[in-house]
Amino acid sequence: MKRTISLIFVIFLGMSLLAADPADALRKTPAEYFKYKDVIKVYIDGIINSSGDSKIDVKDLKGNIEKAFLSRTKYNFDIVKDKRGADIIVTVDVEGFFWTDHDPIDIPSLYGAVADAVIQENYARMDALITVNETKRNRRLWQQKVIATITSSTMTEKESYDMISARIADMFMKELLKTKKRGITI
Repeated sequence: MKRTISLIFVIFLGMSLLAADPADALRKTPAEYFKYKDVIKVYIDGIINSSGDSKIDVKDLKGNIEKAFLSRTKYNFDIVKDKRGADIIVTVDVEGFFWTDHDPIDIPSLYGAVADAVIQENYARMDALITVNETKRNRRLWQQKVIATITSSTMTEKESYDMISARIADMFMKELLKTKKRGITI
């Protein structure tokens, strides 16, 4: 009986490994992929603004993402101008932007909710679906909806676009370079 169960387990394990990309068995996260490369050449593909807000500066967002890659010291990223020379291609779709002069109540305790309701602050939020594709194997390395928020008593709506653009680039890099796989990437 034990042999039969062991044999069934080995068969299912073998089938699951064969069905998956062999590289996925070795590299569970983008960080594990990056650690085996001396230089990771990055191409930032066109940034799409699906949010309907024409004030979002996609050139500024692209520049912030490039700065976020280049500011990393653990990995040696190089921004390339041609996708044919890239190791990874990053695409960004800005799905939403929201600004208000009344910070929503989002602290999950009674005291926090009361304090949050009393303090008047401005609030900005940006949602972007960011995808990182590996060019060598032509496969998706990572994809996630990244959400960035900013709360400030002095931030104007005009200032919020630049501030949230920089914040979402930083949030993207933190999520991308996590060493442990969290949840399921799309």
